[in-house]
Amino acid sequence: MLRNRKKKVLNSSKNWRGGWLYKLYVILIVIFFYAPIISIMVFSFNSGRSATNFESFSTVWYQELLENDTLLNSLGVTISIALIATIVSTIIGTLGAISLANVSKNHKVFTNFVLNVNNIPIVNPDIVTAVSLMVLFMAVSSVLSMGYITMLLAHIAFCTPYVIIQVYPKVLRLDKNLIEAAMDLGASRKQAIYKVMLPELRPAIISGALMAFTMSFDDFIISYFVGGQTQNISIYIYSMKRFNPVVNALSTIIFLVIVIVFVGIEIFRSKHSNYDEEGNSKRYITFKEEEEL
Repeated sequence: MLRNRKKKVLNSSKNWRGGWLYKLYVILIVIFFYAPIISIMVFSFNSGRSATNFESFSTVWYQELLENDTLLNSLGVTISIALIATIVSTIIGTLGAISLANVSKNHKVFTNFVLNVNNIPIVNPDIVTAVSLMVLFMAVSSVLSMGYITMLLAHIAFCTPYVIIQVYPKVLRLDKNLIEAAMDLGASRKQAIYKVMLPELRPAIISGALMAFTMSFDDFIISYFVGGQTQNISIYIYSMKRFNPVVNALSTIIFLVIVIVFVGIEIFRSKHSNYDEEGNSKRYITFKEEEEL
């Protein structure tokens, strides 16, 4: 009876995986996500200003993009703030996650309280966070006027929680014996963390850093309230009186850069996944070879 049930479950799952409804569903999801991006890319080469009527092929908007100093300055502000905020928030978030994991052994209540406080900026509406940060910076405006620095501090503040929630679970899953073994072999605690723990945490750290960079690069509401006269690319687009096809060209370039970066990361990962830490090619032993050994 059990075997028959297992066969029925396997057969039903195989039919579902190979069914045309499943394939159609995947195709529709892909079209839903990428059709607008493809439309932007196509109309970035439109000679006219229309976003629905393609007149003729032209690169005029890319030329105008390179000549638009205000837009380039806004893009530079966006990239610089995103990079600095990502680096700082990744360092703070990683160290904070490691510290919370160590404290959680003896102070569970305190750790849960800190984690709940850390999650507030994530679930809190952006407008509330933006207004609260604006009020804070207005209170210290005699010392620090709102501009590039306040925008950077705000981005670090709301990016750090994303790094913590990515790294903290990975720290808890680490084998504590690895750190103790490294220290037994003569490594100091700092060396054990740097040479043993951080390499194990690398995927989670990279994931948190990518999320922090995305959130910072994409932010508008908080930047608008705390940036003063400083404009990032989101504020620049919002302040346009009418739609400018230069935005299509900029969006196309950003999308292509992201695709190239992720393809490069995937190629690098796939190449190095076949090698061990000493650079030797991995060779998996079959059961027959294992018996011969």
